[in-house]
Amino acid sequence: MKQLTKTTGIISVAAALLLGLSSLAQADTISFTSSVSGATDWSQPLGLTQFNPAWGTLLSVTIDLSASFSSSFTITNTGGSTFINPSSARRTLDIYLGSSAVDLAIDVQNPNGTGNSWLTWVSSPLSLNNLSSGAHVSANRSGSDSPAGGIYTDNTTMGYFTGTGTTVLDLSTTSGFLMQLTGGSSYDSSQTTSATATGIVTYDFTPIPEPSPITLLGMGLLMLWPLIRKR
Repeated sequence: MKQLTKTTGIISVAAALLLGLSSLAQADTISFTSSVSGATDWSQPLGLTQFNPAWGTLLSVTIDLSASFSSSFTITNTGGSTFINPSSARRTLDIYLGSSAVDLAIDVQNPNGTGNSWLTWVSSPLSLNNLSSGAHVSANRSGSDSPAGGIYTDNTTMGYFTGTGTTVLDLSTTSGFLMQLTGGSSYDSSQTTSATATGIVTYDFTPIPEPSPITLLGMGLLMLWPLIRKR
């Protein structure tokens, strides 16, 4: 009777280990980063690594986009009078998503509104005060925009990011100037601007549990049960 009680206890502990440890699958995250760059204005594909279903059950997809910019530009007074205070020039650059099904699904959470730019950069001003007719002034400006993005839990968007390849976002840039002219009538401009856009995709998922050494020990004890019974 004592031996039976001991054996039953061993089996109960082993079963509890198996049941408990098999349910310990907790949410996990994994992130992938990709970047594209070039002289503006450019249109480029940004490939983001997909979530492999073999890793577990996907719970949500988080997309974060950020960008850095560098610009050299020159403003020439082509009018017949001098620019007076206040007169200035600012370099601008916007980054947009494209019109593919994936782009439209991501653009639903555009922080600036669907169809608008995701990222916008406006440089510090270049003073044009006292710039006489025919004269020019140059500047170098650089900077970055804060990351923007969203979390997606709908099956359609998560489906786009599920697989063993890459999901492509179509990005494009549009650059320009913000001009304030006082006392002048016209100007000419030249510029060289480059931009780097970076995308980070983060997957929140429940991983497929793998048997731990303790679980394997419990399984071994269960397999020994027939031998223990014979004794």
